[in-house]
Amino acid sequence: MARRTNPLTVDEIQAAFHGPWADSYPPVLTPDQLALLCRVSKKTIYGWSSEGRLDAAKFRAGKHLRFWRDRALISLFNNPW
Repeated sequence: MARRTNPLTVDEIQAAFHGPWADSYPPVLTPDQLALLCRVSKKTIYGWSSEGRLDAAKFRAGKHLRFWRDRALISLFNNPW
């Protein structure tokens, strides 16, 4: 995937998550929620996480993996993979 010529900005992400999407996709997401948002399988999310594509966005809450929504989208859209 080539790098976007116009990187996705935080303002663009925040503007997209007003209204009904704000309830479905809060600022902190589970792997299931991130998979739904990205329209990929949960297995793909775990794969991307293992490959380091989501390092800037992931953290652990006890045993549970969580993702900062905005950071995940920026990592996925603005980095060449």
